[in-house]
Amino acid sequence: MSVWGFLKKAGELIAPIITTNSLNEFRDCCENALKILSSLANDEIFTLPSTFESISDSLIEEMNQIDMPCFNLFVSNSYLQKYANLLGPSLSNAQISPTLRFFISFVNTKLNSYFFQVSVHQPLTMVVSKLEKLYSKCPDQVHEFAFELWAASKKSPLILEMIVYHIPVLSYPLLDFFIEACQTTSETGSSSRDALLSFFSRTDSGGAILSVPLMEYISGKLFPILLSLLKDLSSSCATIQFNGSLSTITNWVDQMLSRSGGFPMEPLMEHIGSLPKPKILVALSFLLSFFSSECVLKPAIQNCISPSILGIIYDCLDSDDFEGQISSVSLIKSMILTDECIPYILPPTSDLPSDVLSLLPPEWLVELNGSSSMECYEYDAASRIELFGPQREGNNVDLIHHLLGLFIRFKSLPLSLCLSITQLIALMIAAEPTLVSSQLVNTFESVVHEYKDVQRFENPQERPADTPELRAFILSEFGKEIHSTFLAAEKIMRLNTMYK
Repeated sequence: MSVWGFLKKAGELIAPIITTNSLNEFRDCCENALKILSSLANDEIFTLPSTFESISDSLIEEMNQIDMPCFNLFVSNSYLQKYANLLGPSLSNAQISPTLRFFISFVNTKLNSYFFQVSVHQPLTMVVSKLEKLYSKCPDQVHEFAFELWAASKKSPLILEMIVYHIPVLSYPLLDFFIEACQTTSETGSSSRDALLSFFSRTDSGGAILSVPLMEYISGKLFPILLSLLKDLSSSCATIQFNGSLSTITNWVDQMLSRSGGFPMEPLMEHIGSLPKPKILVALSFLLSFFSSECVLKPAIQNCISPSILGIIYDCLDSDDFEGQISSVSLIKSMILTDECIPYILPPTSDLPSDVLSLLPPEWLVELNGSSSMECYEYDAASRIELFGPQREGNNVDLIHHLLGLFIRFKSLPLSLCLSITQLIALMIAAEPTLVSSQLVNTFESVVHEYKDVQRFENPQERPADTPELRAFILSEFGKEIHSTFLAAEKIMRLNTMYK
C-alpha cells in the first residue's frame, strides 16, 4: 500500500472518532445546561453562558452541511423545549439572562435559519409567553429580549405571526406583552407604545406592515384598555394640565386611534354624560385639547355644540360654584380653538365695534414703552387674529351674556378664574374683533370702576399676593389687549381690502 493510501485509510478511521467525541461533548453541554436550569448544579451556574455559547457554536458550525448530527441530537432530545419549560421567575438572574440570550440567538444570529422549524419556534413562543412574569425578576434582560425580537419582526413580519398559540384561544404572546407593558411609564412601557404604534404604520409603498388579522388582534386587545384609561381620565381630571408622562401617553393614544380607526366612542361619551356637570365640561375640554383623531374629535365636537351642553355651560357660568365656573371657561377656551365650534359660541357680527382704552385711568397707562409699548401688544394681537384666519359668522347670542355676567363679578372671583376669563375674552375678540361691543365696554367700565382708588402698581413678581393693585394690573393688561386687537383688526382689514 502506498503512503497516500495508508493516510487515507487512517483518516477514514480517525474521522468517526472525532465526530463521536464532538457529539458527546455537545450532548454533555446540553445536559449540563439542563442541570443548571433544574438547579441540580448550582455550583456551576457561572458556566451557563459559556455552555450556551458552546451549543450555539456547534449548531452554527455544521450549518449547510449534509450531516448535522448535533442539530439532530438537539431536536430529537427536545432540549430547546426542555429549556423553555424550566425557564421561570423562580430562577436567578444568572440563570434567566443567559437563557434569554440563547433563545434570542435563534432570531438575531445565523441560527435564525432554524427558526421556522417547529422544534425551534414553539419553544421560543413559550419563552415569549413568560416575559411578563420574568419582567418583575429581571426587567433589563426581558426588555432587551423583547425588543430584539421586535426588531427582527419588523424585518420579517412572518416571525411575529409564527409566535402564536392557537389553543385554547388564539394569542400572540409578544403582542400581549407590549399591550400589557404600554400601560406603564417605564422605559419598556415607552418602547412598547412605540412598537404598537409602528404596527399601524405604512410601508414605503403604502401597504400595511401587519396583516389585517394581526391588526384586528391588537385593536381587540388594546381598545378596552384605552377606553378604560379615557374613562378614568374623564372622571378624575380637574384640569387639562397634565404632567409629562400622562401627556405623553395621551398623545400616544391619539396617534394610535388616528392610525387604527374604529374606536368605540359611544361608551366613552355615555360615561362622560353621566358625570357631574362641571366634570362633563372638563372631560369635553380634555378631548378637544388633546385629540386630533377624527374618531374622538367628531363626537366630542357634536356634544360640545349640542343645546344640552351649551345649557350646562350657561348654568355653570351663572352659578357661584368655582368648579363649575372654571370648567365652563376651560371648555369655551377649547371650543374657540376648534374651528368647527367657533360659530356656535360667537355672537353675530356687530357693525359698531367700540374701544376700551379710554376707560382705563390715565395713571394706569404711564408705562407704555419697551416691552409695554402698544406696538408689542398689537403684534401679539395680530398673531392671535392670524391664528383664527378668516372671520366666521357666529350665531350664539346667549353665551356672551352669561360670560360677561361672570366677568362683572371680577372683584369677588378667585384670581385664577379672573385670569382665565380675561384670556378667554381676548381669544374670542381675536376670533371676532367686533365682539368689542357696547355690552363688553359697559361691563369692562363697571369692573374697572371697582378699582378707581388704585393710583399705581408695578409688574407683579412670581406668586404675588392677591391685592387690589394686582387686579388693577390684570385689568390694565386686559384693556391694552382689547385695544390692540381692535387696532390690529382694523389694519388687517385695510390691508386685505387694499390687496383685493
